[in-house]
Amino acid sequence: MARVDHQHRRSDAEVSTRRHARVIPYVDITFPVNAIREVIVGPGPHKELRKQAVEQLLAENKYTDTTVRTSAVPYRP
Repeated sequence: MARVDHQHRRSDAEVSTRRHARVIPYVDITFPVNAIREVIVGPGPHKELRKQAVEQLLAENKYTDTTVRTSAVPYRP
């Protein structure tokens, strides 16, 4: 299990929002490219498609040494 530590207190962080079906607040956090070694795509429908989406996102952001794999846990809809 990975953990991301950051130095922002709630009052220091600039909260942005995305608008989709609802408003989604988020805070941008930067960290070194080598901080993410592996991403495990959890159980769900279309696991290979979701794995490819994660790989594409990582590649676009220059995370070239990050392994992406799908979870061994079965999906139960």
